[in-house]
This record gives sequence, structure tokens and C-alpha cells, in this order.
Amino acid sequence: MKCPADKILVVASKDGSEVKCYHGGRVFVPLFRAKAFLDLTPFTIPVKLESALSLDKCSINFKCTVTVRISTDEKLMPVAGEKLFGLQRKQISELAADAVHCYARIAIAESYAGEIDIEGVFFPVLAYEVEQGLNCFGMTAVNYSLETDGKSYEYGEAEIAAAIKKAEAEAERLKKEYSPDEGV
Repeated sequence: MKCPADKILVVASKDGSEVKCYHGGRVFVPLFRAKAFLDLTPFTIPVKLESALSLDKCSINFKCTVTVRISTDEKLMPVAGEKLFGLQRKQISELAADAVHCYARIAIAESYAGEIDIEGVFFPVLAYEVEQGLNCFGMTAVNYSLETDGKSYEYGEAEIAAAIKKAEAEAERLKKEYSPDEGV
């Protein structure tokens, strides 16, 4: 069976206990295996949060658009195969929208109100949290478009990767700073 470059071929055992994913190329699929394609075409999720509470208990109205796709990363493809096998594109889009909305609220709850309007301060927190939520389903964000106070910001894959790296480094620094000394 041929797997197009814009799809992931998911092959599952009859009982669903074993799932293998293939991206591109030809694959032999035994007749007794269930199979399905996952579409890699990105889809856009509009996010409009009203009255989300920030860390300092301020009510925040927040708008952004996140472009999401199923990941072809070797670690995330099997997750997508397991979690999304058998779902229609609309169901996958709804699942991603729920994850993005939920984790965007978490990002706001972890930030002070003043930080949300400052370019470069809030975005790493948002990107990190949303990526964690999407990765649970084998998906990833490829673009963000944020709007705050009439200002618009666009972030592509390179900026997303840099922001996540920055957030992870900050989390590691805080973990070391606030963890009790060993051996005391």
C-alpha cells in the first residue's frame, strides 16, 4: 500500500493493542489489519477567551488563532495513531480546539495580567502550555496569531520552538531555585 506524503498511514492489530504509523513510501499491510489515513493538512483554531483569570486575579479577554497539524515527529506519530485512529477530521479538529482552549486558559492563569500584553513575555508560556496539550494527542502547533490591545503578533514554527525552549529553560531554573537543598 502506498502512503502519500500528506498523510500518515496508521495500521492497527484487530484488537487495537498494537498500532504502527508510516509517513510516505510503500508499506505492506496484511489483510487482517485495520488501517486508516490521518490527514496532515493543517487546520486553524480560533481562540477567544473571555474573563480568563490571570495569576493576579485580573479578568483577561484574549484572542488568538492557532494553526495545528498532526505531527510527523517519530515520538508523536505513534501517539497520534493511538489517540486519533478512526476519528474523522472534524472530530480531530474539535479535540485540538478543546486542548488549545484549555491550555491557553492555563497559560493565562500562570501569567500576570501585565505580562500578557508584553510581546515576548507571555508567548513562551502560551506556546509551552498549548504544545503540551496538543502533544498528548500527537499534534503540534505550526503558527500563532495573537491579538492584544489592538496589536497583532505572528509566530511561526521557528519562533514557537525558540519560545518553548525558553519556557523549558525558565521552568528548569525555577525548579532548581526553589527546590530544597539535597543533603541538608
